[in-house]
Amino acid sequence: MELVKVFKRYFITIKDLGLLKFLRTIIFRLLKIYDSFYPHKKSYLILKNLKIFKTPFFTKKFLKFETLDLPINLNGGNMPKKFKFKFLNSKIDLDFPINWNNLNLTKLWIFNLNYFSWAKDLLNDYLSKDFLDIKLIYLGEIIDCWIEKTSSETNFSWHSYPTSLRIKNWIFIFLFCPLFIKENRIDSLWRQIRWLSNHKEIHIGGNHYLENLFALIIGSLCFEGSKANSIFTNSLLLLERELKRQILLDGGHEERSASYHLLILEGLIEVACFINIFKSEIPSWLINSIEKMTIWAKTVRINSGKFPRFNDSPVDGCKNIDEVINFAECFLNGKKINIKNVNSLLLKTASYEGISKRLKFKEKKIIDLPNTGWTIIRPNNKWELFFKCGLGCPYDLPGHVHSDQLSFDLFYRGIPIISEVGTSTYHYSKERIYERSGAAHNIFQLSEPINKHINREKKWIETYDVWNNFRAGFKSKPKNKKFSEDENSFLWVQGGHDGYDKFSSTQKRIIKCRIQNGFFELHIENYISLEKNMYWREFWHLGPQLNENLVKNISIQLSNANSKLSVVDSWHAEGFGIKIPRKTIVQNGYLSKGKYCLKKRILMKENPF
Repeated sequence: MELVKVFKRYFITIKDLGLLKFLRTIIFRLLKIYDSFYPHKKSYLILKNLKIFKTPFFTKKFLKFETLDLPINLNGGNMPKKFKFKFLNSKIDLDFPINWNNLNLTKLWIFNLNYFSWAKDLLNDYLSKDFLDIKLIYLGEIIDCWIEKTSSETNFSWHSYPTSLRIKNWIFIFLFCPLFIKENRIDSLWRQIRWLSNHKEIHIGGNHYLENLFALIIGSLCFEGSKANSIFTNSLLLLERELKRQILLDGGHEERSASYHLLILEGLIEVACFINIFKSEIPSWLINSIEKMTIWAKTVRINSGKFPRFNDSPVDGCKNIDEVINFAECFLNGKKINIKNVNSLLLKTASYEGISKRLKFKEKKIIDLPNTGWTIIRPNNKWELFFKCGLGCPYDLPGHVHSDQLSFDLFYRGIPIISEVGTSTYHYSKERIYERSGAAHNIFQLSEPINKHINREKKWIETYDVWNNFRAGFKSKPKNKKFSEDENSFLWVQGGHDGYDKFSSTQKRIIKCRIQNGFFELHIENYISLEKNMYWREFWHLGPQLNENLVKNISIQLSNANSKLSVVDSWHAEGFGIKIPRKTIVQNGYLSKGKYCLKKRILMKENPF
């Protein structure tokens, strides 16, 4: 029986991937095998020595950029023996020369090392805080070390995604700090652009493919010649096509992750600035996409500058939401950023006049993002509730989806009151499996049908059959989505899904809230219809800042005679590798076949703290 389930999981995963994407994946992997037999660097050097291949001239227009006078090392020698790097909230001293593909470190940590985003961050620190890190002084030698030590395109350094980010970050370094420009570094940059143009992640799609196109557009603009022009023209056409497909009608990104949405939005603005600098005119479709995504970001922004954490949306997976929104609004309005950083220099160089119309953003008590699948309830400017009922991901791109259909999060002044576990790791582990599962979210969950005379382990049904690191088999569809305000001043939203249909069962969830007489009132109603006997459980993941009395008060209100309630230790992910201890309330019960309405009510002071 288990073998059948595993086969079915693989079958659904591959079926949803689609034949075209499956074939593209095979072709991409064959290309990587080819690379291992015929390293691009060898052929590149042979062609260059024969004068058949020549790196085109790197842009003369870097003179338009405001350059930085850095006290960098120009003479060589006296290199530090170690450099300290911090990624994913983990500090590690690396010996120099650096091992750019150290298998003793996690893959994502090594990826971050190869992004060179840390170098752009060092520029920002120097500009805004007048702080000069030693890595910035010796950045030229570190770049040379990367060029020398990463000759094979089959290692971590030459994955398409790290290559995309590295191309962009090197360009920022060279344009704003031309003292770093040397022939071998420009040769390597062009080689990476050429390589990436043949290794785009179209088989993955999503944010990976967009980052590939961002890098190719920005990179090709900085070089002259027919090949650079060809890469630019082709990449711009592909970007237009992808944005039409990936940006949803409500302005969200198809992967339904606030973190990746912000990364993409920032990347689009960078692309627009470079196009304006080198081509003088920005395509209208690009400006429209930036505007739509900016409005979405402003809509989902939580008090205190936070964002929803549905799906993989690590808190430190992107820049602060306020910083990205400010960057976007300054670009769209043709204004300057008050803080001096790389983005402000980029806007200054671009000198884009902005659009004449204002961003259409309205504050409402209930806002529905139907394509993203999120509904936001704001009874006042302090309380915010986010409810998820919608497609969690594209069927062919489930890498960042969580099993969180009909989950909700509740915040007071940006402080989590009831909030899912979140994302603390991408490394395949029991933590990763748990954080993607239904148990890590504020959901109501049924078990597979049971015979009450047989005592066996409960098997819980996942609305998204998440497995491995970035896979998912069965994916539930939403239904019965509604929202409104009733005569008793309750703001409410309801939704259901087809995740239990195969077991002849259904669930509809209604969430209501209001503020009255100095109290915040929350009602949760789960309407269940069963054709067979099942167990059920419901999770209430409490915010880490809730004190013991508030936890106890909520527990008492949730208690009833028909279920078992327990308060267990869990965590609240505050970033990669950061897990803040908190309490989770778990309710368990048993239902024989029939129809039920399980109601819960929580009453808290309007200011619970």
